[in-house]
Amino acid sequence: MKFYAFPDKRRRHRILSKILLVMKLTIILLVAALLQVHAATIAQTVTLNKKNIPLSQVFKEIKKQTGYDFLYSPDMVEQAKPVSLQVTNQPLETVLQQCFAGQDLTYTIDQKTIVVRKKEPEKKTLIPVTAPQGPIDVTGTVLDEQNKTVSGATVQVKGTNNATITDAKGQFTLKNVPDNAIIVVSFIGYQKQELPATPDLGKIKLVVATNQLDAIQIQAYGTTSQRLTVGNISGITSADIENQPVDNPLLALEGKVPGLLITQTSGIPGSAVIRHRGHNPRECFGDPAAQPDL
Repeated sequence: MKFYAFPDKRRRHRILSKILLVMKLTIILLVAALLQVHAATIAQTVTLNKKNIPLSQVFKEIKKQTGYDFLYSPDMVEQAKPVSLQVTNQPLETVLQQCFAGQDLTYTIDQKTIVVRKKEPEKKTLIPVTAPQGPIDVTGTVLDEQNKTVSGATVQVKGTNNATITDAKGQFTLKNVPDNAIIVVSFIGYQKQELPATPDLGKIKLVVATNQLDAIQIQAYGTTSQRLTVGNISGITSADIENQPVDNPLLALEGKVPGLLITQTSGIPGSAVIRHRGHNPRECFGDPAAQPDL
């Protein structure tokens, strides 16, 4: 008994041929699709070298090169500014951005159509306006330089008669105070404090007022003050001296210190200066006219 395998070989051959044919067709279709995509990609680049041309003319040039259609209102585009472009193989999106720069127009791309429309006005941010507040009640506590409460200090709304005094605990309350008012706190021996009005001023510390009588003065044999000095001390500042048109600082003292007489020996610049205090200069020089009658 004999067996023949020729029909099976022929069947396998036909199957392999069909598979090869399908593979060839698949490769051909893939190559065609890639070429189409490549061609579409190339078509989306733009080359233009135009100066001050209407925007509608730019749209026509772009359509020729890319195949994209433009949808717009002619009246809207006629009011647009002229466009100057100098691009070579630039992407479509880049060219469109240059076309619409500084224009009152914008665009959107829908598949192969470019829709042109007017820009929407920017929404202005509204700044909330706070309504003016009514009068407030101001409270606080007044302290001295040692952080002790001050009783009897005067607390007043500046420029008005609305005032009060602190109680035994140094506390106060001012009613019906405008929110933009200035509060003045004063007490004998202390400097006035001015504070903007707020519902709670907290602790207000006073500063001791300086008195001219207690200012320190330096003398030849120590320090003293106008309140305690037993002599006649006068003070001259540098500002008083620098304002005098003299070449000798001693001449600037003339008329500034009570009882001090300044005499220049001659009118020559730089000549000696004689100082006297408490004596008549004519007596010192033996002037007979200055001698008292006997």
